[in-house]
Amino acid sequence: MAFNNQSFKHVDVIYGVEDLEGFGEGDDVVTITPNTEQFTQVVGAKGDVARSQTSDNSCLVKVKLLETSKSNKVLMALYNLDRETGANV
Repeated sequence: MAFNNQSFKHVDVIYGVEDLEGFGEGDDVVTITPNTEQFTQVVGAKGDVARSQTSDNSCLVKVKLLETSKSNKVLMALYNLDRETGANV
């Protein structure tokens, strides 16, 4: 029987040039979810199937941080800068 192990200790999350730190607990501290289905399937009247792949590769990335994480302050500063200036940060 083979076992695979993974540890979040060996994962780095970098936003721009910021190395995020102070992650919350659990096995879902980082989740990545596509914004759209990657394939669309169409079934014809005789049962023929065609599918097309989207070119939308955008995703929603969620990162759970502790309230005491220094990265919260950094991310909020970037968010506020973008809201105020539209600087696309």
